[in-house]
Amino acid sequence: MGIVAERFHPAATSGGYLVSERPETAGPWRWGGGLLASYAHSPLHLVVGPFSQPLLHHLVSAEAMASLGLGRFAEVGLSLPVSLYQDGPNLAAPMAVGDVKLHCKGRLWTSMHLGLGLLGTLGLPSGDTASYASTGQVSFAPRFLLEGRWRWLRAGLNVGVLLRQPGQAGDRTVSHELIWSASIGLRPHHRVEVLGDLFGSTELAAPWQDRGRSPTEAVAGVALHLGPFVLQVGGGTGIVNGYGAPAGRAFVSLRYQQLALSRLQPQLASAAPPLRPPAPPPVEVAAPEVAVTPTTTYEASVDIVITPSEVIPRKPIFFELNRARVRSEFYPVLDALAKLLQQRPELGKIRIEGHTDATGTPAFNHQLSLRRAESVRRALMARGVAPERLIVVGYGPDRPVVSNHLPARRWRNRRVVFYHDAGGKLTATRSGPM
Repeated sequence: MGIVAERFHPAATSGGYLVSERPETAGPWRWGGGLLASYAHSPLHLVVGPFSQPLLHHLVSAEAMASLGLGRFAEVGLSLPVSLYQDGPNLAAPMAVGDVKLHCKGRLWTSMHLGLGLLGTLGLPSGDTASYASTGQVSFAPRFLLEGRWRWLRAGLNVGVLLRQPGQAGDRTVSHELIWSASIGLRPHHRVEVLGDLFGSTELAAPWQDRGRSPTEAVAGVALHLGPFVLQVGGGTGIVNGYGAPAGRAFVSLRYQQLALSRLQPQLASAAPPLRPPAPPPVEVAAPEVAVTPTTTYEASVDIVITPSEVIPRKPIFFELNRARVRSEFYPVLDALAKLLQQRPELGKIRIEGHTDATGTPAFNHQLSLRRAESVRRALMARGVAPERLIVVGYGPDRPVVSNHLPARRWRNRRVVFYHDAGGKLTATRSGPM
């Protein structure tokens, strides 16, 4: 059985760091893919006593990845590494194919700031053991995935084991391993993220007792988010130069991830209320009812359109990016809504729906949409509306009114929408992630 010289494998499922996987899943039937190219200098050594001889001087590799979300809590991925060029003594070939890996991820628990998941990776022998590209055997690596998030900062930790039969390369004999990675991401701009990963492994039977069997590597890079595409560029070096930890590394990758757009977007777009609904004809029986509610703080008045199912302010309430606070410019709208609801008890309960754009993670966006709806609910309660009349739900990015592919317009998706219960059919469909 052989060992693999390239131990730098990018995150294969959606939204990961450079190496670490994250517990979030892509969402129902959302797919992604990517390609990474890497150069490693001196990643494998033969150690005899105090002397060290490189088994590989240079290694140029690539890895192809693809993933697909299965429902709300599961995602599968596939990856294939290939050694494009290797330079070293006694190599069977300068090019070699690595082992195919099947990744199955499950989201166990998530909140606004924390996430926990489980990932199982099955390695299938499909490559060349004589060229340090394949183990030549079936392997299995279960990992726990933990992530914390706060505004523009996120951090991840993966811990697991690699179960395999013993492999040999020169003086190196490797078997079952404890594998780990720790990552951090800082996003100073919505298009730019700075990433850093520290990852490695050690012999499971005697952890960290042999430096040669405890390779550790650090990599850092910059990710540029261009709509559904993510370009990553970076480099790194071995910290503990066991097998597979190079003296230096450079890499570049390009990924595609389907954005969180609703599959029913055409129907939703046609059914969604217009952002600035036109004034209804004054004599048509089927036209929406218009309630004009003057306020002392508005220049003239705040118009509110009441349809058979919705309450539509002519000035919709929008939110800043990643914020749930209602800006003061919308206080007159809330004043008018509160006064109207107090004057019209026959409208019954009011469902306040919160929405977001597609930037950020699905779990964060669903929680953010719920917070936006809740902040509007509290504002209406403070203006005298009975709490039992107000229902809040959050839909995250699932019901856009404009395409999230258009950065100049997607701010319109950061909004709240109001529905009334005059017909007695109002239900709170959901209040969290799908």
